[in-house]
Amino acid sequence: MNVRQKEETITQALVGILNHDYASRGIEWEMELEQTPFVNSGSSKKPDVFVEIDGHEPVAIEAKFANVGDVERQAIHHLGRDYIYDSETEETAQLRVVMAWRYPTRLRYVRFRELEDELRSAKDLEYVVIRLIDGTRYQIPGEGFVRCDVKTIANTLQALSLVMKKVDDDSTVEFSEEVVEESSLDAQVVFAKMKERGISRQNMADELGLTVYYLSHWATGRYPIPKKHHAKIRKMLCLDETEAQITDTSAE
Repeated sequence: MNVRQKEETITQALVGILNHDYASRGIEWEMELEQTPFVNSGSSKKPDVFVEIDGHEPVAIEAKFANVGDVERQAIHHLGRDYIYDSETEETAQLRVVMAWRYPTRLRYVRFRELEDELRSAKDLEYVVIRLIDGTRYQIPGEGFVRCDVKTIANTLQALSLVMKKVDDDSTVEFSEEVVEESSLDAQVVFAKMKERGISRQNMADELGLTVYYLSHWATGRYPIPKKHHAKIRKMLCLDETEAQITDTSAE
């Protein structure tokens, strides 16, 4: 029988490998195929893959054979679209990271039972990453695609999903730099006041120059609110110096 695989079949096999071989290495992700994560998506195209890691930036992915279509343009179409990042509060955020995968055309003719082994040994997969930072698109690499294997795609996805923020020199730093200092600002009071005043996490994040994922970590108590943001938060919420102050109970 002459075999002619669809790109969706290749994507399904690749996602299976990523879930089975790599998802347990420190960061557990959720990968969904052909789902609609966006708000008011209507008839808009679903991303081929949508990757979520709790508390981290999600990634929308489009995938095509290397000789078919403009996969980068399809991926870029998802940038800036609103999606629900907190199912409990139904708060939304803008998608800021997309990825495009390209498959070598030879995979089209590989039998399904051999497909995963072929993908695991492939060195000619390709990807490009596009990030949206302050309304400007940044592409990695600057031109063309990175030629790679499955392990490189897995490592890149994990790196992309880390919480990153824009700094003055247009570079990025990881969230970990923010968590070393103690905080005297009570996150529970802060988020209660935000709700009371109708200030969303996205509004607060934009004002502070952060992503909403920073605020998600503060809300759960995983990390304290860095002191450098206290003054601006108090001003936004009209808090005086005694409100939302954490009380030291260690001596009680």
